[in-house]
Amino acid sequence: NLHYVEENLLLYVAGHNVVLYNTDTKIQRFIHGTDVNGPQGRTEICALALSPNKSYVAIGERGQERGIITVYDVRTLKKRKQLISTEMRSREYVSLCFSPDGKNLLSLGGGPEWTLINWLWQKTKAVHIQKVESKNN
Repeated sequence: NLHYVEENLLLYVAGHNVVLYNTDTKIQRFIHGTDVNGPQGRTEICALALSPNKSYVAIGERGQERGIITVYDVRTLKKRKQLISTEMRSREYVSLCFSPDGKNLLSLGGGPEWTLINWLWQKTKAVHIQKVESKNN
């Protein structure tokens, strides 16, 4: 995933970090993934979404027990919210997408349950949770 935050500001994943790279100044700023020594254990960035107004970035990570979504302010790089659902049993989020108005965040958990969650992310509230099934095993 590569996103333009501004004409000269790129956002992308590199290892266990999200990088904001200014193409004019050649300066990089980093959002580090969840602390690998924290209570969630080892994590890996699996999904990324930039809000339509380009103010927020959502990062989906794989955890030891369940997936974690963290939303950051792109300008300040400060953590805004962390989204964790006890109903989502997967260890990872494989896809994230903000709604056009940026108020909702849609997330898809990985297998075996493939749980789709519609979040009011600023309130850390899951407004709808649906298990998704595939006819192709």
